[in-house]
Amino acid sequence: MTCSLKHACVATLLAAGSCGQQAGLGELSRVAEPHLQDFARFETWTLRALAAVEPTADSDSRAETVFAPVRNKSDVLFAQVVIKEGARQRALDFPDHAQLDSIEDAAWRRIAKPQLPKLGVLRAPRCPVSAPAWWRDGKADGPCVLLSHQTSWGDRSTLEITMAFRATDSP
Repeated sequence: MTCSLKHACVATLLAAGSCGQQAGLGELSRVAEPHLQDFARFETWTLRALAAVEPTADSDSRAETVFAPVRNKSDVLFAQVVIKEGARQRALDFPDHAQLDSIEDAAWRRIAKPQLPKLGVLRAPRCPVSAPAWWRDGKADGPCVLLSHQTSWGDRSTLEITMAFRATDSP
């Protein structure tokens, strides 16, 4: 059986999810804590920025506006905003052309924070992001903390925001 690098990464990630389950929600809350304020601020910014950008703007313009606050943050390894409008879905990614590798829903743990109810948290020994070589350069090779939250946007739309942060604790 042959496995791609992506599958190997997902297998590693799932193993990390199992460890996370054993560590408990308190441990996940602890590793997420240093990033919660930045995540909440980014979510608020994203809602305002998307409301201000013309609906007909191309995705590059939207991405430039949405990711402005995280572009130079050294602890942000990846950010993704998925705009869901009915059956239609559009994703904006930072860095450009980066993708979050497939993660099974069971690997995510949900914690409740006042500003972010049902916040998804995952700690990975290696960041599950496929990014251009110019961006990676060792940035996402170590452990990371992923946060994900879904929120309503407008009358019929939903935003799913996911960010990967450099882990600030030791595994």
